[in-house]
Amino acid sequence: MGKDIQLMDYDAEELPQPLLKGPFQNEQPSLKYKKKLMNLKSYGIILCFEANVPKAEDMIDNQFQINLRHDSSEHINEFGINVMQLVFNFAPEKYISLRENNVTFQKEGHSVMTIMTSGSDDYVFSESPEIHSNPIGQTGVYINVVIYALKDFYNISINGGDFIHYRHRVPPWTVNYVMISGDIKDVKFEEDSSQCQKIINNSIKFKLPPNMLEVKPLTDFEIIVITGKISNFPINVTFLYGAIERHNNFGHVVFDFALSQNEIYIESRTTGRESEKTNKSLPHQLELKEGEQILLNFYGKKETINFEVETKKDIFTNSFVSLMPYSATHYVMVEGLEKTNEDKLIDVQKTKIL
Repeated sequence: MGKDIQLMDYDAEELPQPLLKGPFQNEQPSLKYKKKLMNLKSYGIILCFEANVPKAEDMIDNQFQINLRHDSSEHINEFGINVMQLVFNFAPEKYISLRENNVTFQKEGHSVMTIMTSGSDDYVFSESPEIHSNPIGQTGVYINVVIYALKDFYNISINGGDFIHYRHRVPPWTVNYVMISGDIKDVKFEEDSSQCQKIINNSIKFKLPPNMLEVKPLTDFEIIVITGKISNFPINVTFLYGAIERHNNFGHVVFDFALSQNEIYIESRTTGRESEKTNKSLPHQLELKEGEQILLNFYGKKETINFEVETKKDIFTNSFVSLMPYSATHYVMVEGLEKTNEDKLIDVQKTKIL
């Protein structure tokens, strides 16, 4: 897990002054714990970790943050967003008991947790943060945090307590980075946490729908083979980067292929402030009928993506220049075809066609 931890440059003059003075003031480096999420999820456990909250005397800023981020692990004005940010604020001067430097806080006052979604130049959000009492009742304690995604909201669990709900502002599958920073230490993500492994093993696990396949890392030496029975038109094959569904604001479409009974429409598009789009329409003479089997082959090199449409009687071939490399594809989604018993709906095979 060491590669996930970054020691920040620390300068006492640049940090806000701690609320506690005298024996409670103790300067030490702050840590950032980062994690890149390799698999996107629309439901299930998005994050699980365990950690320790320092004693009050060891705190610097009297707060720590959990950031579920899209497109960047750090806050950057130009791009990326905090899909969900949780800030746990501690107020050591507002305590009701003090024992061995562990502070238990008043339920009212400045010991709060705020939850919000914040954007960048690409994505602007104007909603006010939600404010809750800090569910971590004292300093100098162990914590286990689990964040679940459901259809419409997140469930946030601290040490197995009652869920705190936060409605989705953007789809949960946009989360591809986690950063935890501030007055927190000994962070262990799920791969290093036995407690998280127990929770994950007893929870619903995310599965892609049967019409999707994760193909990363895809190379120029691989061919995507799609075999199925036509159920309706158009037949859509979509290559996605950083997304598990088409979305106007998040993720990118490397290649979107729509096959109707007399035309093929193809496009590639990016999102963000400098979004781009390119497309192409091709007439064809293929005889396509619902209920008949069809074979689609796709292979590419750099931005050029070649395709073959094969029916019982004909073969149609052509190519398309995408805005992104073929190898940028993370997920392939198919619509308008049903799987046959003999073949996989989507398969990735090695090819020498280059």
